[in-house]
Amino acid sequence: MLDGVEGLKPSPGCVTRSPDCLWTLIMTGVSQHIKHNAETLRSVLVQHKKKKTLVVEDNNLVMGESTPRDWELVTQMIFEELQKDVTHPSLKSVFQELVMTGR
Repeated sequence: MLDGVEGLKPSPGCVTRSPDCLWTLIMTGVSQHIKHNAETLRSVLVQHKKKKTLVVEDNNLVMGESTPRDWELVTQMIFEELQKDVTHPSLKSVFQELVMTGR
C-alpha cells in the first residue's frame, strides 16, 4: 500500500504527503470498507443487530449565531452517543480519544 502512496496526488485538504494525510487516506479506506460491508461487520463492531438512528439534541444551536465551540460540543455529544454501542476494542479506544480530545 505504501508504494501506491508515492503516486498519489494530495487531496484538496492535504497539501503534502504528511503523516496526517496518510492517516486520512487509511481511515478513508477503512470507512469505505465498513460502509460497503456494514451488514457483515455490524456484529463485530457494535452491539445492535440492525441499523440504529442516533439522536443528539442541542436547543442552544441557532443557525448563523452558533460559535465553533457550540459545534465542538455537539460533535462531542455525537461521539459520546456513538461510543455507547461500539464493542470492538480498537474502535472503542478511537471514540474515547475523540470524546476526550474533541478531535
